Amino acid sequence: SSGINAEYGVRGMKNVEQMIIGTPNGHSQTFKKFIKDVADSKTKYEESLVMQTEMESLKKEIKTSYASSSVQHERLVKLIYIHMLGYDATFGVIDAIKFAQQSSLFYKRVGYLVSSLLLDPGREESLLLCCSLQKDLTSESVVEQSMALTAICQLMGKDTISAFLPTIIRKLSHPKEIIRKKAVDVLYQFLCEMPEQTHDERYQKALCDPDAGVMISALPIYLKLCKEKPTKYRYMIKGFTGILIQIVEGRLHNSFNYHTFPAPWAQVYLLQILQYLGNNDKQLSEDMGHVLHLVVARASGKMTTPQAADAAVAVLYQVCQTILSIYPNQDLILLVTRKIDEFLNSTSSKVYLGLQLLEKLCERQPTIGTTFIPQVYRYTTHQCAMIRDAAIKVLKVGVTSDSLADATKVLLKLLSESHNDENLEKLCCDTLAEVGRRHAPDPAWYVDLLLNILSISSSLPSSSPSPILNTLINYCTTTADEGVRTLVQQAAKENCAVNTQKSWLSLWSFGRYDTDFERATEWVEKMAELSPNQTKWLLDSLVVLVTRLGALPPRLEVALKPLTNNSSPIVRQLAIELINLSDLPNVTSYFNNQTDPISALIEKLSCTPDAGLENTTAHKQFLAKFRKRSNNSSPSPILNTLINYCTTTADEGVRTLVQQAAKENCAVNTQKSWLSLWSFGRYDTDFERATEWVEKMAELSPNQTKWLLDSLVVLVTRLGALPPRLEVALKPLTNNSSPIVRQLAIELINLSDLPNVTSYFNNQTDPISALIEKLSCTPDAGLENTTAHKQFLAKFRKRSNNSSEKVDFEHDVQEEGPKQRVNVPSKDGAPVPAATWVSYHEHIPEDPTANEKPEPPLSQPAISNTHRWGSSAKSSSRSAHSDPTRC
Repeated sequence: SSGINAEYGVRGMKNVEQMIIGTPNGHSQTFKKFIKDVADSKTKYEESLVMQTEMESLKKEIKTSYASSSVQHERLVKLIYIHMLGYDATFGVIDAIKFAQQSSLFYKRVGYLVSSLLLDPGREESLLLCCSLQKDLTSESVVEQSMALTAICQLMGKDTISAFLPTIIRKLSHPKEIIRKKAVDVLYQFLCEMPEQTHDERYQKALCDPDAGVMISALPIYLKLCKEKPTKYRYMIKGFTGILIQIVEGRLHNSFNYHTFPAPWAQVYLLQILQYLGNNDKQLSEDMGHVLHLVVARASGKMTTPQAADAAVAVLYQVCQTILSIYPNQDLILLVTRKIDEFLNSTSSKVYLGLQLLEKLCERQPTIGTTFIPQVYRYTTHQCAMIRDAAIKVLKVGVTSDSLADATKVLLKLLSESHNDENLEKLCCDTLAEVGRRHAPDPAWYVDLLLNILSISSSLPSSSPSPILNTLINYCTTTADEGVRTLVQQAAKENCAVNTQKSWLSLWSFGRYDTDFERATEWVEKMAELSPNQTKWLLDSLVVLVTRLGALPPRLEVALKPLTNNSSPIVRQLAIELINLSDLPNVTSYFNNQTDPISALIEKLSCTPDAGLENTTAHKQFLAKFRKRSNNSSPSPILNTLINYCTTTADEGVRTLVQQAAKENCAVNTQKSWLSLWSFGRYDTDFERATEWVEKMAELSPNQTKWLLDSLVVLVTRLGALPPRLEVALKPLTNNSSPIVRQLAIELINLSDLPNVTSYFNNQTDPISALIEKLSCTPDAGLENTTAHKQFLAKFRKRSNNSSEKVDFEHDVQEEGPKQRVNVPSKDGAPVPAATWVSYHEHIPEDPTANEKPEPPLSQPAISNTHRWGSSAKSSSRSAHSDPTRC
């Protein structure tokens, strides 16, 4: 698309065999045999055997110390065949790079070609070609310069752009058109690699070049720029329209025509540029109106060849896209509608283009586009899948409330006949859901439509909920309409096979809408037929149902018992929580009467949740139902505020008040209990209160157990060794299922073995490292990043004379072998030239932003004379003018 020249181009070879015609020794027998063996291969397996054999042979030959140029040339041609057939030929890239440095133009061309095929832009190996490319760019040979410019487009990445940019810019003034054209192609590739670096003055110089080929090569650059920043280049609108008019009027040389049609690719580029410049700009859209009329008139004329007719259709399609993208103009819109009508009543290829234009027309002008909707229905059953899908997409954006009934009827019929086409089924479902959402007369109608879609696809196996089912569930969750509830209940109670979309709906709905356990019992009896995901949905709905109605019936409880040993951790945990929840006499009244139901329920669980389960959605939803009715399951914000204030305040009165409040008798799992667990480690002078809490340890929640151990760590570092009674009581915690509790208990017992912790800290040079090395076990994997472990280490560092005042907890723990060591970190725009040609004798307006940040030119460019591209000679005739800014 960047206009790589085919004559010298890297990827523009018509036939690989062209490259061995000039070989001095002609075709070798091994090469002929290789080509014959590849051609005679009847299966992919036979072909791969031939290719593998040849690749092994080439690898051995490449390692030989010497080979003639003709032999190396033949090897590289074989590499091209290997690469074209999809095999890895990168083992020969070094030979290709060496071959690109040959003095022979023929061999150099082959080397650049193979290097471009085997190397991606920016690869390290491509740096080896930099010197050769620089040398060829400065060569006096036009062919060498052309080959180098073409190779740069294919090989150079961001890192090497700066090395070649000054040379490329100088090539824009080269006397040969082919070099200027390829230099513009390279600038386009550089712009694609680094969009932030633009050279507007250089681009305009290329756009104003006397040669039409150079000008056309500059159009992709402006297309990219206008797409990203249309407002910046709107001042050039007259220049682009002037170029387009001259092309349409046939002022370019005949060599730019495609079967007598004038430069169709250049017209498409210019129309796309106008499309972006005229978007939401009324004045510019009106200015380009007469040009668009002219393009449509010329492209609608009679064509002499079928190829010219195809080119005219492409231009007509693009001009219609441009009209629909710029500020609306009623005359132009009517022109588009006529062209759409012609396309829809024409051959299949034009029908597809007409449907695409109609889709955009319905988006921009709904009142006009909807008149074509009855005509679109017939294409929804077209034998061509592309036309059929395009027609459905038109219905998605073009259906109104008036045509809603007919459109849904057509789409539902099409959906019922699409069981063997997944793409068609998905497209129909999405279209029905979208048109129903936008134009449904009431919520019940929309839900009924979604249920009809599920009914049509209910016979198909489904291992997961479809997007339509998810849409239905989300809509029901956010809608309180009684009619919706009734429709869903009726549909969910119908008999349906397991693993269909209706079965997923039934599994979801009985927990939200049912008033008894009848349907839940039916699904529990079918549990052996359910997939693992459906089992999770069943348990989730049972949790919702139990929290709504009360305890689980004994029959269901017995049926769910085997799930407590399920291999899935989510299923296992949900089953355990559900059974323990069902043991409560009445869940609803229990929640209303209990002071702290969540802690009582968690303690009642017979096992600890699986590792990682606490982050699953199902577990979060389960716990959220309980936390809404509990205030004491965790420290309150007020308690956190109090603790933070006490930590940062040394006032003796604050200390006395907190000690008095914490020593009052309080029940477990109250806010005062959390305060007491925190305070005894900071304020007590003996182990009396610590002993009381250790005796109550069986009543504590897992989080409170962690708080207890944390305070004991602080108390031991303040007072000395742990009393033997407490050490014995803490021993069972070293086998606790919680990794944090287990680690804290192990570290606490090892810490208590020291004769006197305080004096040990005062005498040791690096007490932290010594203490960590003394631990009898390695911390659990991942524990070093937990908050509790960081707090534990922080308390030791504050009491170490060699620790930093500011500890970086994110980087201070590093693993070395089986133990941990603690490493404490240290504190430490230019005036615009003439736009185009002499056909319009008026000044081109200057860039309004040109004087803000002028771009310093690398070399002072000479202002080229303006010109007219004649239609009678291939090379343009140049005429000098006194005023260089005239067209």
